[in-house]
Amino acid sequence: MDGMNVVVIGGTSGIGLATAISSAQRGATVFAAGRSLDKIEACQASYPDIQFRQVDTHDPEGLSALFNEAGPIHHLVGAATGATRTNGPFMSQTDEQFRAAFDKFWGYTHVVRQGVPHLVEDAVARDAPSKALYGP
Repeated sequence: MDGMNVVVIGGTSGIGLATAISSAQRGATVFAAGRSLDKIEACQASYPDIQFRQVDTHDPEGLSALFNEAGPIHHLVGAATGATRTNGPFMSQTDEQFRAAFDKFWGYTHVVRQGVPHLVEDAVARDAPSKALYGP
């Protein structure tokens, strides 16, 4: 991954952070974004080779600034989960839980709309069992 730029949205915990760390260990320049300033500061102290930035997926201008800073992107990973998860049978879900799920959808829509124009020419979007865009 030497010479590649990787952007991980939701990169301050869980699989997003693991992806950021793994990419950096393989030589990529990594930008990892999250909403929580406390998590960003803790991650930056622990992983100084990764560029952590505070960005909300519902802030298109903030996302645009992140992607402009990252430069040409080889891999764009969406791992942001948000604060709300909906579990359980469909009929037991509340309107609030459904709204939270759709809010997450709109966040990913902003990520894709703002991020895809920054993908390098040979980057490829592939279907995967997760919410991510992968380059070759």
